[in-house]
Amino acid sequence: MSKYDQVIDWIGSYWVGALALLLMAALAALPGTRDGYAIVLSAFKKLLNRLRRRTFKIGTEKVWLTTMLREDTYDVVKVEADVHIAGVAGEHAWVKRKYRGSEITGQSLTTLDLMQGRGYEASQIHFDVLKLKLRNGKRKDVYFDISSFFHADPLAPLDPKSSVGLKIARLYKKAEQGHAGDARNARA
Repeated sequence: MSKYDQVIDWIGSYWVGALALLLMAALAALPGTRDGYAIVLSAFKKLLNRLRRRTFKIGTEKVWLTTMLREDTYDVVKVEADVHIAGVAGEHAWVKRKYRGSEITGQSLTTLDLMQGRGYEASQIHFDVLKLKLRNGKRKDVYFDISSFFHADPLAPLDPKSSVGLKIARLYKKAEQGHAGDARNARA
């Protein structure tokens, strides 16, 4: 994407910001408006911060998504939510609004340390990565920082000694034994 295309894309996405920029340039050209320029610049910075942050109402919950970085092939978005389900629904609402007509083609979970080749610890920054196919056919990954709600699961943990926990353990143990038997039969 050329610089010209990037500028046109930015103006199309942030037309209010482009208008404010034009107004600031006009004010800066007038002598005696330097103080006014500083006030307008401060207001412009506040406006840009508001444009970067979107609020979605998911059921009774509010989810805040802040665009941290936008590139041609990926975006980084911080998600602030109290409930896991609301956070994930907020991700999908953000994609639907930001990339209308796109298709989610894949999803994965990773951490900052795993991306850098280090091990996993529960206290790391977690990312939900959505792979998109945009309307124009291009591919884009969106890295949602889900650390605010990753461990905030509203459901009670499954008691491994409960009847459901024991049945699930037996079910998976039986499946593992079946796979081990299949492997032995394949070698024979």
